[in-house]
Amino acid sequence: MITTPYRRFIAKEEKIWGGMPSRERQILKIILGRKLDSPLRVMGIIEDPQFGSRATAHAALNRLLSSNFLQYKECGQKDRSKFIVLSSKGAGLFKRLEKLFLASA
Repeated sequence: MITTPYRRFIAKEEKIWGGMPSRERQILKIILGRKLDSPLRVMGIIEDPQFGSRATAHAALNRLLSSNFLQYKECGQKDRSKFIVLSSKGAGLFKRLEKLFLASA
């Protein structure tokens, strides 16, 4: 079998993700893409149809929260809604992916 830098990158990337389901990967990537001054509300993820039903999206968020990839950030004193942001573990995951990408380039 022919190995290319791309194939090696994909194989190593899968190891970094550690078997995380694609829906959870998508959620992390969307949250990563948000600006720090405009984080995403929890309901923004739950109501997004690309993640399936609300219950499915909520379960994926709960798994990411319990795995410490994400954390809640309070909106303010008067607002009951919450923002969802990457935790240090979630940010570290993307730093490892970036390092792998740069090494593969």
